[in-house]
Formats: sequence, structure tokens, C-alpha cells
Amino acid sequence: MTGLRLLAAALLLWAASGNCMAKPSWAEYLKSYKLLESGAFTQLEALHARSTAIKDVDDLGYTEVEKFFDGLVVGAHSITSQPSVVLEHARQWVKASPDSMAAAIVLGRLTIQWLDSWFQKKPSWAEQERLIADARQQMERFKERGKNHPEWHSAYIRLMALNGAGPSQVMESTKLHLQGQSIPGRLYFADIVQALDIGTSGAFPQLRELAVLASQKSGQRDGLAMYAVVYLAAFDFAPNLRTDFFRPEMTDWRTLDSALIDLEKHYPANWQRHYHAALSCQARDKARASVLFSQLSRPDVEQSELWKSRLGGEAVYNRCKSWALGRSEPT
Repeated sequence: MTGLRLLAAALLLWAASGNCMAKPSWAEYLKSYKLLESGAFTQLEALHARSTAIKDVDDLGYTEVEKFFDGLVVGAHSITSQPSVVLEHARQWVKASPDSMAAAIVLGRLTIQWLDSWFQKKPSWAEQERLIADARQQMERFKERGKNHPEWHSAYIRLMALNGAGPSQVMESTKLHLQGQSIPGRLYFADIVQALDIGTSGAFPQLRELAVLASQKSGQRDGLAMYAVVYLAAFDFAPNLRTDFFRPEMTDWRTLDSALIDLEKHYPANWQRHYHAALSCQARDKARASVLFSQLSRPDVEQSELWKSRLGGEAVYNRCKSWALGRSEPT
């Protein structure tokens, strides 16, 4: 079946299902890798079409189409430890549907997942370069269409970074594409932060510029929330910066505090409050820390793991809470 026929069949299947506007569940997105694995490309196209039809962001700030791509990648990672096999399945979709931008993006994202993962054995440098070149070649066929699609651009810019693009090139491309795009969701800005690689590049001015651009682009939707998303992503992806996060060239606490308040207002989530509390402690904002720690219950298993892996551990939690509630200094 040619690519155009495959896409047409997908749209017919989508319409005939009676679920044209039905919001896919996260479980459906996670299972989409099984569709890729079995060669059910028509069903994949239909699921992608359903995700693109929903324009609102979810309760954490992700667009549905971001969740389509992220769910497929996460699903693939959870099912198999053979990334070369996963990429071959993606190539088969590209081959079967050469007119599908979604197929090219999936190939790009699965390539990124393998080569940028801390947990999987990497191929040789020569093979990595070949894989990146292949993914970029497929995505570049959609450069004109993709320039206004955040999900295309964020994957492409991650590939650029893997191929050696520096922070200035990343930001130049971001500013160029962001102007004409629809308002991106949370995954887009996290992708750009990863491409900046501030933990090793020291691209603090570019990070600040990205945060400002993010809030300008999405401000009518959610205030400064995406400004906060940029810095939470930086905190996650650059662990070597966590203990000195408020260096003058990187960010200032007052702006970030306001942004975290907007994030909680628009996309409330308990785990984000723990980040806000930890950062208020590091910023020595006792008034804010007092409010936040008084609202937090004792961390459960998941939140304890968050403190252990990202926020400094149980001892830091206890010291910060004691200080916030007036008993000691958070050394």
C-alpha cells in the first residue's frame, strides 16, 4: 500500500470508528509500540490523527500529540531492550508510509532515545553517526511542513544536538521556528533544554533566553508556567548544577518563584510542590518555604524517591522543613 493510500485508510478507519473526538488514554499511547511492532501502521496513523485533533493541553501541560510520541517511545523502552530492533520497526513504517511525517518523527525520537539514554549500551561512534544521519534525512523530507509543528522541530533539534550543534545553533533554530508554531506543550520546552545540554555546555544565557521565549509564547494560556517548566527540566537534566542553582547568570529566585506559582495554578501536581519547596529552601526564602512545607504531608514512597534521586535526600527534606517551620538553618 502506498503512503497516501495508507494515510487515507487511516483517516477512514478513524472516522468509521465513531471515536473521531475521543481522547486517547495514556494506556493507548503506551500500547502504540505494539502496533508499530506488528506492522499495524494504519492503526498507528489513526491514533496519531486522534491525538492531533485535540488542541488543548492536559492537566500537566502536555499536548496530546506530544503524548502520542512520548507514549510510543516509553512503551518501546519498557517492552524491549533491543533498540536496533525498535529502529527497524520504525524504518518499516517510514518505508510503508513515505508521506507520513509522524513515521519520520517516530524514527527520530526512537533514535534519540537510544543514543541519548544513560541506560542502554551505545553503538560505535561511526554507527551513531550513521543512525543520526538516517533519522535526519527522513525528517528533512518534511522540513517545510514540519517547521510549524513543535513535535517535528523538537525532535529535529535534538538530533542536531546529537550531531554536534552547540547552544547558539539550538537557540537560533528555536527562535526561528517558534514564531510560526502553534503553542507548544511541556515536552517541547524540555526537549530544547536537553538539546542545550547546560550541564556540560554552561549555556546559562541561552537557558534564560529560552525560559523568556517560552513564557512569551504560552503566556496567554498559562502565564509563566512554561518558564518554570524550562528550569525544572534544567534541574532534572543537569544534576551537577542542582546545589548551586541560583547563580546570577542562570536565573533569579523571584521570577522562578512566580513561575512555579503559575505552574501550580494551571497544572497542579503534588510532585511539583516538592520541587518548589526544595528550591525555596535553596533560595533561602523562608516565607515561601514555610507555606510550602506546611502544606506538604510526609513524603510517600514515590515522593521519597524524588527527594532521594533529585532533591537531596531525606536529610535535606528534614533540615529544610525544620528551618522553614522555624527551628533551624538548612545547612
